Amino acid sequence: MTLDPILRAAAHLVNKTTPTNHANENLQSVLSARLSKYYTERGVPEVDYDKTNLSAVQLQTAKEALFVVRQVHDTLTLAETNQSEKATVQTEIPALGTRDVSHLRTLISIVFKWGTDALLDRVVPNWTTLALPKAQGSASFVGLTRGPEDYKELCDLTYRLLSIILPSGHRGQLSESFVANILLTRHLSDVLKPCITLGWLPKALSTPSTPVQDDIRPLTMRLLS
Repeated sequence: MTLDPILRAAAHLVNKTTPTNHANENLQSVLSARLSKYYTERGVPEVDYDKTNLSAVQLQTAKEALFVVRQVHDTLTLAETNQSEKATVQTEIPALGTRDVSHLRTLISIVFKWGTDALLDRVVPNWTTLALPKAQGSASFVGLTRGPEDYKELCDLTYRLLSIILPSGHRGQLSESFVANILLTRHLSDVLKPCITLGWLPKALSTPSTPVQDDIRPLTMRLLS
């Protein structure tokens, strides 16, 4: 299996020609255009998301970045497995060039910057508000309306990241894939932040729409061991 198609599509997500002094509305447009080119390159329908909201555009970019990272991980892992199982047969492992590796590292950074970190920045203040007396917290009720949705997105991204590092669960071995190695050596603290937040959420702040993620605890402890 070749990585060329997904890497060509991913190149649109990490295009670095955008000036850094864009106003938010222009950055919004630039990122939306990148996503459109990415979907076109992949040959799939464009996902429905709020193109008028910068945070939503950045989150969608982070989600697609993680999709690409997972595709690369799965392809390399499958090729390595086939090679070891069929040692007598010549099996070619897809190669990553210097630019591909640079893009992959940028994509992983996007997953955290616009994905888990951004979601944590929105979710955690909601819990602080919930912990306040009703008289103090009532004015911030409108700010909580996206809380459950952001929480669900945070859980999804975190579990997907963990599935790359611990594909067989907390009782299995850490993945030795190239992608997992980047996550463990360069971004372990970034992975642990949402894990600890979600797995050790105080029961008093847990709600039916934002439950404590008990399943993350053994996975987190495995990473810390």
